[in-house]
Amino acid sequence: MEAVCTPGSGPNKAYLTGVKCMNYAGDKLHTCFTNLNSAVLRAVFKAPAKAAIHYTCCAYHNVTECIAKTLAPCHRVGAKDFLLGVLERVVGTGLRAACAVHTKGSDACKALKPLPQLGAKDVAVDSLIELLAEAASTIGRRP
Repeated sequence: MEAVCTPGSGPNKAYLTGVKCMNYAGDKLHTCFTNLNSAVLRAVFKAPAKAAIHYTCCAYHNVTECIAKTLAPCHRVGAKDFLLGVLERVVGTGLRAACAVHTKGSDACKALKPLPQLGAKDVAVDSLIELLAEAASTIGRRP
């Protein structure tokens, strides 16, 4: 990951090649990540403890679809592959082992019941990494 910030490195070149297109799609990308944050918040605070990671996995797969669609016009400059690769390294790799049958487009994800929206008194956590850690901490927890 830190190689993105190292001038001349492959990841740095990939970032610089795609950043203009990612910025152009910024509002839509922001919506993708806002939806992910909202879905993981609801998974952590509204789902039964034993299902929180399942909802989180499905939310992750949904955001990858959102990013792929949003950055489809950026395909020639590699922005889609770059951002999806970063997301996979930061989030996907850690989730994969816990997701089991809750994979992209799976019947298991489709079978999950919609969760209620958060209420005014519910906790709001802005850090996606903190939310993912909360979701992971539910693994093995009793309902």
